[in-house]
Amino acid sequence: MNNNLRSKTMLRPRTGINIFEAEYLIDDISSMRNKNKYALQKSIIKFVCYFNLFECYLAEKEVDHWYHFDYKYYVEKEYLNDYFNYFYNRYVECNKVNRDFDDLCKFVKIKYKNGLRHNLLNKRNLLYALLSISYYFRNNMYHGYKALFELDKYVECFEKITEILLTIMKNAKEKRKWITHNSDDFD
Repeated sequence: MNNNLRSKTMLRPRTGINIFEAEYLIDDISSMRNKNKYALQKSIIKFVCYFNLFECYLAEKEVDHWYHFDYKYYVEKEYLNDYFNYFYNRYVECNKVNRDFDDLCKFVKIKYKNGLRHNLLNKRNLLYALLSISYYFRNNMYHGYKALFELDKYVECFEKITEILLTIMKNAKEKRKWITHNSDDFD
């Protein structure tokens, strides 16, 4: 990628759209020059699709359900441990949250940010923590600062979140009443 374009993109005020610049960045992501092209495209497409399915069928499109999902549904801890450990290692250093955590939660209300911090540091409420992280990634992707040339840094995160959502859709059991679906429907 052209370093001059990168520095201008990062410093440019958010007052208008430079179509040429946007097309250049999108072409760079989808062109053969980008060695992570297929991994990035596949991870973003799957992320968007599974997130839409999840919001439509389980999250009931209400943000409050994201923060109370662990009270409504139950997913056995064995399904969540590996994902939790991945994000724990990403966001916690020396028993403190790191800069990546602050970047993820930049625009998150303080009570939710503190709740996630508490659950990460104490390794509690795995489902709550993972869904919060997933939701903040979703918000940053759709509403936050867009740095298209940096998306390839998040391929593994997008893939993990997709796996988390798929795992939850396959294994979540509503504590009150669960509409039964064939688990193969989500493969």
